[in-house]
Amino acid sequence: MGGRLNPTVEARARAFAAEVLLPRQDAGEELATADAQSVARAVRSLTSRYRVSKELVAWQARNSSIPLDDEVRDYLRGLVVTPSRF
Repeated sequence: MGGRLNPTVEARARAFAAEVLLPRQDAGEELATADAQSVARAVRSLTSRYRVSKELVAWQARNSSIPLDDEVRDYLRGLVVTPSRF
């Protein structure tokens, strides 16, 4: 399409791809039990198991319906390119 895609369509396509690669539920469940000491290990486990980036893990966990500890959210915020949008 010559690089002219509707931004909404592109965002939905990226969200679909992210869900295929790492379901939000899985990311949320894994990180829901994490604390400040174990969050890095949990992120490494997910990146290794699903072969995705740390940033994708962070966004999928944030977008899950599972509540995360504030310290875990702060750690995840540090993994994304745009922390202000996290």
